Amino acid sequence: MSSPRVADDEATLGHASPVAQFQALVFSRRNVLAALPVVVAFCAAGASAGLYPFAAGAALVLLGAALRAWCTLFNRYAQGERKTLALRGPYSWTRNPLYVANSCVLLGCALASGALWAAPVTLVWCGLVYGQVVRHEERRLFEKYGAAYQAYRARVGGWLPRARGDWPPALPAPFLPALIVQSRALLWLLPFVAKAWAFHR
Repeated sequence: MSSPRVADDEATLGHASPVAQFQALVFSRRNVLAALPVVVAFCAAGASAGLYPFAAGAALVLLGAALRAWCTLFNRYAQGERKTLALRGPYSWTRNPLYVANSCVLLGCALASGALWAAPVTLVWCGLVYGQVVRHEERRLFEKYGAAYQAYRARVGGWLPRARGDWPPALPAPFLPALIVQSRALLWLLPFVAKAWAFHR
């Protein structure tokens, strides 16, 4: 038997427009969809993939992991706590720092493949998929927080900063453990390492 919250969500979705239903579907499958550009990049990787594209890709993946770690310090829901409207830290620069971070990880995998065309394909994918995810999330946030979210949305850009946000004078103590956890994103590069090794045996 479904919980009251799940039943309410299903009832709300049943009365939503087809576009809203599609966006909700993309949102619910966002983690599975994230694997698609990585699979494409892996298939595109060949013997010509060199050290420099791989190093650039690894650096971008690590940047994405660091941004994700910073996000978890301000997104209490990511720590299993009650949802609140995140306004500080990376959320003072952009409303969607987690999806910016995810895009860095996916783009890093595209660069690691050595296939230059995989990078713009990945960027287009991120724009299309995460664009739908964000529209779904922002509709839910407006329903929950109303004027507070509307004011935040007017002040902070969706993807690119409109103004300088909060910048900590020093990294908070929990950042390093969070970075260690988020550095698991580097595991996405292991198939590329294995394929390169197989080509050069």
